[in-house]
Amino acid sequence: MSERVRATLRALDKPTWAEIEPVQEEVYALGDRIFPDALDIYSELRGWRARAALVFAAMSFAKSHPDAVTLAVAALQDKSAHVRAHACMLLSLSGRKDVLPALEALLSHKSEMTRSDAARAIEDIRAAH
Repeated sequence: MSERVRATLRALDKPTWAEIEPVQEEVYALGDRIFPDALDIYSELRGWRARAALVFAAMSFAKSHPDAVTLAVAALQDKSAHVRAHACMLLSLSGRKDVLPALEALLSHKSEMTRSDAARAIEDIRAAH
């Protein structure tokens, strides 16, 4: 099964959303079986859309699977603001206070979008506690 999962996750690496969308449906169908492979495959994906799609697929597991949070924390360092935004959303959904330092580190990021996304996630997590 793991090789099938890995192949499906790698297939996300397409240049357009139109090409990614059908693969993403396959990823959704895998459910939490994307873990732990998603952690390894994330770093192999070259396109920002593919990395964003993988983090987005992991959002369903923000509260139930620690690997989803691990993936999002790694994605906070992505070169794409869109991927970082998805990571902030996932961490916000997780409600985990232990991710606050990783989010707080983004408050001085050069991207205003990233600073705003991080601040919103921090606010959401603090409000939940």
